Amino acid sequence: MQTDPTIFEEQLWRLNENGDFNSTLNVVNITVDMKYKDRHGNLIDLKYLIEKYKAYTVWWDNKFGERDPKFIRNSDSLKAIYDFIGDELYRQEWKSPPKIRDAYLFGNLTTEALNESLRKFKSSIHRS
Repeated sequence: MQTDPTIFEEQLWRLNENGDFNSTLNVVNITVDMKYKDRHGNLIDLKYLIEKYKAYTVWWDNKFGERDPKFIRNSDSLKAIYDFIGDELYRQEWKSPPKIRDAYLFGNLTTEALNESLRKFKSSIHRS
C-alpha cells in the first residue's frame, strides 16, 4: 500500500524538508509496507512515523536548539527524515527527562504540550 503523497508532504515532510522528497517517500513506503511492529506491538505506519519524528525533533530542539550550529557535532545534527527512518531511530523513545527547574516553572505539562502551546501562541501573534 502506497503512502498518500499529500499526507506525507503535509504531515511528515514539512517537519524537515532536508533531503530528496521522492527518496524519502520511497523509504517511508518501504517501511510502512513491511508492517513492522515496535516492542509494544504497535504497527509502524505513517501515523506512527509522524509521531516519532515529531517527538525526535522536540527532543533534539530541547537538547541542541539553542546552540549555534557551528558548535553542534555532525553526528548530533538533526537527522533528515530519510536518515531517521533508515537508521531505525523511530524504534527509540524520544522523551526529554524532566528537570526540577522545569516542574517549578511550567508545572506538570509535558515538553510536547508546552511546545504545542508555544506554536499556537506564535501563530496567533503572526496573525495579528
